[in-house]
Amino acid sequence: MVDEISLSKRALADVTIYILDSDLQSCEHLSVLFRLEGYATHFFLDTDSFNRAVSKRGPNLVVMKSVVAEQSTIPALMQFKAETCGIPVIVIEAIQSVDAAVAAMKAGARDVCSVPLDSEHLLGTIRSALRQQFQSGVGSNSIEIRGFNSLTDREREVLNLIANGRSNKEAANTLGISHRTVEVHRCRVMQKMNAKNAADLVRIVLQTSP
Repeated sequence: MVDEISLSKRALADVTIYILDSDLQSCEHLSVLFRLEGYATHFFLDTDSFNRAVSKRGPNLVVMKSVVAEQSTIPALMQFKAETCGIPVIVIEAIQSVDAAVAAMKAGARDVCSVPLDSEHLLGTIRSALRQQFQSGVGSNSIEIRGFNSLTDREREVLNLIANGRSNKEAANTLGISHRTVEVHRCRVMQKMNAKNAADLVRIVLQTSP
């Protein structure tokens, strides 16, 4: 069933991450790191430009430095969480501070990463946050994915496999049905959820928020 989906790296790749950090070199480093994983990125050097971008189009996840332009980003974090419920935020400490980490978590941060930054840990945290966002969104009554309620049980099983990057042939083998039958179910799922293709289908689910 869809609420049991464990997203593959391929499925998680079709997301956008916003980076907030006044250090241009740090922004570029994080942007390259995330793009190598397949994520789209946009970075911002100040909270004003970040807030303007969020008001136009929200990201799937935010990575922000705890201090930007010598000012705490806690107010920006609190505003973001108030306006975009459900989108995870990961805070990178400018300096190691227990009090700052606690403040960030209380303000709504999904996790706080200390410096020097462990890239593998950060990427793992991002994947975990996106996976949890997807799973809680599918299973939550507060989130309605367009067209999901109209899917049959079999169509939901096909959606599960598509979200995990399975081909029609692989899905057919898993479900014990013909390749043609999977194509029919897949077509119906995409029609009901108004998706252009498999990648768009995953994007619809990932980007749906309360």
